[in-house]
Amino acid sequence: ARMIDVALLAGSIVSALVPLLAKVGEKGLEKAAELSAGTLFDALRKRLAPPSAKEAMDDLARMPADADAQAAVRMQLRKAMEADWKRRKAEMDKQEACDGQARTKAGAT
Repeated sequence: ARMIDVALLAGSIVSALVPLLAKVGEKGLEKAAELSAGTLFDALRKRLAPPSAKEAMDDLARMPADADAQAAVRMQLRKAMEADWKRRKAEMDKQEACDGQARTKAGAT
């Protein structure tokens, strides 16, 4: 399995999120849940475990046009996706090794 370009993906997510967060800011946070940005934002915030990631998401929600806030969220998303990719790759490698052992044992009988 090939690793995706997580930096590009993180940038795309933030680029899509910023204009939506600006709309949330215009309508007020109480309306955020009604907008797709609110749902996406909440899902991302829950997925990003470290306190620094949650802080970065909160900063982006307060200042969606701020380039530093956008960069911080991109970095947090990138770290989370890279960790996820490594975990999934390790799981796939382990499964392939188990499958290979099973085939070897089946062929030896």
